[in-house]
Amino acid sequence: GVITGTLLAKRGLNVLVLDHEGEGDRNPNLITGLNSRAFKSLLGKLMIPDTKFNLLQENPISYQMIFPKHRIDVASQLPALFKEIGRELPQDKAVLEQLFAEVHDLREKYLLPLFNQLPLNSHKEKNQFIKWFKNFPDQKLKSIWGSASPTLQTFLKTHLRFLSRGPLMDPLTFQMLLFLSPEGGATYSIRGGIRELKKIFFEKIEYFGGLVHPLGEDTM
Repeated sequence: GVITGTLLAKRGLNVLVLDHEGEGDRNPNLITGLNSRAFKSLLGKLMIPDTKFNLLQENPISYQMIFPKHRIDVASQLPALFKEIGRELPQDKAVLEQLFAEVHDLREKYLLPLFNQLPLNSHKEKNQFIKWFKNFPDQKLKSIWGSASPTLQTFLKTHLRFLSRGPLMDPLTFQMLLFLSPEGGATYSIRGGIRELKKIFFEKIEYFGGLVHPLGEDTM
């Protein structure tokens, strides 16, 4: 929400952010997606230098996923993740490597053309997108997915929900393209808590003419 408000303020719209200053804001938080190309491109558009994010510390282990018979440390680097899957789910290691390789290939060839079609404003554009979607070459990706064990499929679905912070969409193709990337799986701890990160964007909102209004307990 804060990032969206910053973008809208930069585009000249009237923006007012109502911010709740709770005690929880001061605690460390885990966040994802900050090392992706999309986020770095966003920082460039908002004229925010990378040095502003020195308060972030990448965690060597993003998080841990626990199954009845398995415990998987989800690493931010792919070689470490493949090694961990090989330890816990040895029959699935080759499948996971094939899946990531196919996702990478499709992302490099088709993700930018997909973004170039959005947003869909007219009926003609929607029909063009539907046609593009029907011709999307994801048969190999679906075949690899089908060869994964139920445990690996559950792991990947949970991983996608964690990274996307949203529900799963059927088919999973586009969520895989967006989130199953080497740079997208890292989590970060924030020195000083989430409030320190929000301050970076609050400063930009005010710079672009927007307003940030704190909400205390007396105004709730």
